[in-house]
Amino acid sequence: MNVVSDVLIALCYLAIPTVLLIILIRRKDLPFRSTVIVFAVFVFFCSLTHIMEIINVWIPLYFITGIIKVLTAIVSLISTAIILKNLSKILTLPSLQELEERVFKSMRYVLDRLPVGVLLSDSDGRIKYSNEYVNNVFDYEAGELENKEVEVLIPSTLKAQHVEYRNEFFKDPKDKMMGAGRILTGITKNGETKLLEIGLSPLLFESSEADLVVGIKDVSADQEVKRILNEKSAIINVATYGMPSLLSYLDRNGIYKFINQEYVRRWGVQREDILDKHYTDLLPKTILEEVRNNMNKALSGKEVRFQIYVEFPKTGRALTEVFYRPHFSADGMEVLGVTVLAHDVTDLNKTLRKLEVSNKQLEEFAFLVSHDLRAPVRHVSNFVELLISMIEDGNYDDKKISQYSKIIKDNANKMQNMITGMLKVVSIREITPQISLISFKDYVEELENEFKRRNVEIEYVSEVHEIETDANLLDHIFTNLINNSIHFCDKESVKLKIHLSETQEGYCIEYFDNGPGVSPEMAQVIFSAFLKGKDSSGLGLGMNIVQKAVQNLGGTIECISRTDGIYFKIFLLH
Repeated sequence: MNVVSDVLIALCYLAIPTVLLIILIRRKDLPFRSTVIVFAVFVFFCSLTHIMEIINVWIPLYFITGIIKVLTAIVSLISTAIILKNLSKILTLPSLQELEERVFKSMRYVLDRLPVGVLLSDSDGRIKYSNEYVNNVFDYEAGELENKEVEVLIPSTLKAQHVEYRNEFFKDPKDKMMGAGRILTGITKNGETKLLEIGLSPLLFESSEADLVVGIKDVSADQEVKRILNEKSAIINVATYGMPSLLSYLDRNGIYKFINQEYVRRWGVQREDILDKHYTDLLPKTILEEVRNNMNKALSGKEVRFQIYVEFPKTGRALTEVFYRPHFSADGMEVLGVTVLAHDVTDLNKTLRKLEVSNKQLEEFAFLVSHDLRAPVRHVSNFVELLISMIEDGNYDDKKISQYSKIIKDNANKMQNMITGMLKVVSIREITPQISLISFKDYVEELENEFKRRNVEIEYVSEVHEIETDANLLDHIFTNLINNSIHFCDKESVKLKIHLSETQEGYCIEYFDNGPGVSPEMAQVIFSAFLKGKDSSGLGLGMNIVQKAVQNLGGTIECISRTDGIYFKIFLLH
């Protein structure tokens, strides 16, 4: 009987310090840690005394037992002294309920200043707390609602139904967030009706008498504002129906509150498909990041203007200029939303680019007339004066007359050729592009067949096979490029590579040949008029015609210096 009892006591005494140590390791925040440690040591020594009692039944080791009991007594005195020292502090520790009450008391200061209402009630619908927002909405003094039934805030016609809903809620209490579209009716102390947005959440404090947190927001004013906005929206809609620009209004959350008819036309959707939806539900992902960044700037109070390519489902791709203007509150302290105006500037930009190109070409033409024609005109003028002088002096020299006449004729032919060449350049510039969808792959095959007899091989590389452009101008570009490659190629056969790719803005065409290439200096001036290469019998207008044809299509062409062949990069807008 002694052995069994000592075994059980020893095991329990060993379990107690083990549990205490686990608690201390896992809960670093526990107070009176030293007291707990000393108590755990005391209990451990107690277990040793019972273990020695078991051993002494068969092997008498009373001397060791005595030593252990002395140590146990010492530890007992120390632990007793520490516990007595901390007893007053331990007795003053608050209960769990007191802690919850202290936390709630501290939280009241925060809850009373929230911009939404907070009401606590038990499962029977008795109000335990209401913050300042709730009191102000329902015209009650602070604390006046406490211990009243929740039904005092509900119209009499809905009280019975509300009790039924509350009982149903507590059968399976789950969070019901505010802003889910539930608009309920409340009644103030003075009998005034309020439109309310309600949220419900079960209270998590187990010892608290309040079992439910009710979130309340007065949306009466919001509903009135919404009604006024709807009326104004109808007026604005009539005024902007035929407007060619896209006009819309988004609230601070990015939700469409108004759109004009141009949205319906370009996006191919109905108003109800856009209104009350976020702008990210409408706009394609390719432009979302840029739009989001600019929207954030507008919501911070800045006016924003930017251009962006938009792929409209009904009207196609367009360069669109967008203007964001913040809508401030009456006091100017808060941004309530953003007015958005967007209009298609594709044709405008093309016209501006054409004007810029025309101005530049006019300057070039004036320079050519004043510079390149000056020399042959001067030669003709000088030798005509010499002939006149010979005739006036009566000093006829048939040999000189023949020589001077030939020089005059050659320079006159030169001027005629130059004028013809300039008129050809101008004619390229004056062609009105007839844009159509062309199979670029088939066009390159036709070029290869046309120039095959002149030992020309063309490699076509592209995943894009169709482009929208003018076939006539495209022909001016590539026939001149290929003729130029043939003339300057120093190999038996001319090998060309044409690569086509498509970007968001347009098409990129890369042209390579296996000729000697050009120096960086030549690459800079290669498109100049009347720039002739070595052993060239032409006018030196081929590359200038190429440039003018590209510019007429609203594009650009660049020559990149290489030593292993020519490299042209052509960019054409959609």
